[in-house]
Amino acid sequence: MGKTYDKEPTIRIRNRDREIWTGYEAIGATLKEALAQKVRRSSVVVVECYPGVRQEEIIAGLSAALKPVKIIRSEDAALDPADVDRIVERYLTDDRVFGFMAPFAIDEFYDPSKLAELRQSLEAAEAGVTLVIGFGASIVADGDILLYADLARWEIQLRYRAKEYANWRTNRAENDLLRLYKRGFFFEWRMADRLKKSLFHAIDYYLDTNVKDQPKMVTRHALFDGLAQTAAQPFRLVPYFDPGVWGGTWLESNIELPKREHPYAWGFDGVPEENSLYFQYGDTRIELPAINLVFFESIKLLGEKVYARFGAE
Repeated sequence: MGKTYDKEPTIRIRNRDREIWTGYEAIGATLKEALAQKVRRSSVVVVECYPGVRQEEIIAGLSAALKPVKIIRSEDAALDPADVDRIVERYLTDDRVFGFMAPFAIDEFYDPSKLAELRQSLEAAEAGVTLVIGFGASIVADGDILLYADLARWEIQLRYRAKEYANWRTNRAENDLLRLYKRGFFFEWRMADRLKKSLFHAIDYYLDTNVKDQPKMVTRHALFDGLAQTAAQPFRLVPYFDPGVWGGTWLESNIELPKREHPYAWGFDGVPEENSLYFQYGDTRIELPAINLVFFESIKLLGEKVYARFGAE
C-alpha cells in the first residue's frame, strides 16, 4: 500500500506556467514592474492576510524591492484585545472543544476613528510606495495592487503548537491546543473566510505563505483557472497525519510514514475544512486550503441542489 498511496497528490494546472513567481526577490520585482506601469508618484500595495500569516517576514521580503516610504499595519486600528474577548466570549463558551459559529464581519472589530487616522496617514505619505499589511488591510485601503496572503489550516495548527501564533487579538495567554483551535474554528476562520469570499475576485495576486521564507505568488487568473480545472476532474486533497492516545504503527508500516515518538492515530484525507490542495504550475507547486475550492467552485463541486440547501459547506 505504501507504494500506491500518494502522500503528495498534486494537480497540474495547464497553460498558466508564466503566472507564478517564487521567492521574495522575484515577487518583489514583479510587483515593482506592475507599479511602474501605473505611472504614479505614489502607490499603495495592500497585503490582506489570513490570521496566522507571518507578516513581518512579508514586510522584510518585499521591502528590498519596493523600498516603501511608509508601512501601515492595519491591526493598529483593530479593537483592543480585551474588547474582542468580551464580544466573542458567548460564542466560544467554557467548553474546551465546543462553541457556536460566530457571525461577525471583520469591520466589526475595527475602531472607526483609528481607521480614519490610518487613512489620513496614508494620504499624507510622501511620494513612493506605501505598504499596508495585516488581517483587515483591505478595509484600510483599496490599493493599486492587492495581494492575498494565505496558508493552510494545518499549518496554522502547527504554528499554534510551536507557540509562534496564539489566536488573533486576545488577552488570554492560552496553552491548550484544543482551545486555540476552537477559537480559530468558531471565530477567526469564520470571519476570515467571509472576508476572503468577498475579496477574492478583486485580488491581483495570491500569495502562498506556508513555508517560511519561501513564498510563492500566482495571478488571480491563474488561481481561479486552477480551481476551475480542479473542479472539472477527479482530484485528491493533501493528507496529513497526527499522533494520538490510541495511536499505533499501522500507518507507519503501511504507507511508509516516518516513525514518531508518539504513534499516529489520525489520518486526515478528504476534509476540505482541514486539508489542502497542491497546484503545480510548471516546475512550481503551491499549497492552498482546499476550502477555497468549495468557496469558489461551489456549484460545480457540490451540485445546485446541495449548494441551494447548505451553501458552500
